Amino acid sequence: MTKTIYSLTLILLVVMAAGCGEQVQKELYEEPSGRVVQEGISFAAPTAEEVELVEYMAAQRSSYRKSLQALADYYKRTGDATKLRWARQEVDALNEVPRYSYIMAAETVDIGQRAVNEIEAANQLYNEGLSIYRSTAFVPVLADEGKLRQALAKFNAVISRYPTSDKVDDAAYRAGRIYEHFDNYEIAVTYYKRAFKWDPNTPYPVRYRAAFLLDHRLHDRKEALTLYRDAVEKESSYFDNMEYARNRILQLTQPEREVSPEVEETEPVEGQVTQ
Repeated sequence: MTKTIYSLTLILLVVMAAGCGEQVQKELYEEPSGRVVQEGISFAAPTAEEVELVEYMAAQRSSYRKSLQALADYYKRTGDATKLRWARQEVDALNEVPRYSYIMAAETVDIGQRAVNEIEAANQLYNEGLSIYRSTAFVPVLADEGKLRQALAKFNAVISRYPTSDKVDDAAYRAGRIYEHFDNYEIAVTYYKRAFKWDPNTPYPVRYRAAFLLDHRLHDRKEALTLYRDAVEKESSYFDNMEYARNRILQLTQPEREVSPEVEETEPVEGQVTQ
């Protein structure tokens, strides 16, 4: 029992640390490109050993960065231009190295959990994230990626801190959209699937979005077909999505029929609801 409580505490600390840092660089919110389990593209729940390793790695990563910056500051004070240049080059190189959080907020919440409780603190946190999310032009060329990362931190905090809140499916959908923006497709699929597991009646097109990514980005057509069918059954209010999903179901169930790349890669507008 003590070990379980200790493990859960570590998980929450790691997730909160990943979401609350002062820096909002892209790498802080990237996730690993993934473990694949038999049920499809997903991520296994973190073990106590994994959490301990990630926590240790994060501490060492932070210590290295601080030490390197302190060294650069020293050479600046002492006027050693050559070594200052070396240190700054190493700092610059370190900034270009992807830094993954490894443990996602969605991983720490039981997949069987249900989003049923109205929790004021969760509502406030979600609305803060939504306000930031909507303040950026969500178009690849124009999007304010700094704001998207700030919103992502808010959405992940809703999931990790208030797992029974009726806002966790909302937060998972919004987070999934942001992970898509950063080309973290495996992570986006995980969040979309969690959203409809936590709330089977979620109003968002999470089954369709997961199916589209599995189909065209991750090339898992078998699971994509299952989710397209689920989307047609349960997300019928998104008319354009449904037309596209029906066409893909037909194409995927007739493998001998050739489908042009232009048709396969064309995604419809998200129906009559702007998300």
